[in-house]
Amino acid sequence: MTEKELIAMFRQDETIKKILTVIEEVEGVTCYLSAGTLRNFTWDYLSQKENRQFTDVDIIFFDKRVSYDETCQLETRLREGFPEFDWEVKNQVYMHEHNPNTAPYSSLVESLASFPETCTAIALRKDGDDYDFLAPHGIEDLVNFKVRPTPHFLETAERLKIYKKRVTDKQWQEIWPRLTLANMED
Repeated sequence: MTEKELIAMFRQDETIKKILTVIEEVEGVTCYLSAGTLRNFTWDYLSQKENRQFTDVDIIFFDKRVSYDETCQLETRLREGFPEFDWEVKNQVYMHEHNPNTAPYSSLVESLASFPETCTAIALRKDGDDYDFLAPHGIEDLVNFKVRPTPHFLETAERLKIYKKRVTDKQWQEIWPRLTLANMED
């Protein structure tokens, strides 16, 4: 599957289109649908699962003018306005604080590249009739059912430990048996 085909797959889904339309209209903030929402949808689609689930709807943006509290307020407004979705809104300006020994990010792409897994480091937004897709590590791992740490998480033993715990806790192989997990050995 190519990146163009992947974007076409997202564009054809009514739920994805609705989410992208909602976040396109968020006042003054350039939001992307990201992470597990797109990853899980892709794996479900490629596994030919009929009942795709949208557990959390991961929304990211990068804006130094928006405080942490304002980010929480934005999430609350989305939850109230569109309660059918379990919104998780993260301003990536603050997310370096969740990764050990990580300097503040300088951009959305840098923060996305520092997600735990390469297959999770993807984002999509609608911009009028166009779509902007970000995948700093490409889509090969995603479409080939491979879970491996990003270079950022490979840099330190502490981050790699977080990656391993996360992958173990998520138990993705139970849902998608085709997955292969990299860097899980001790």
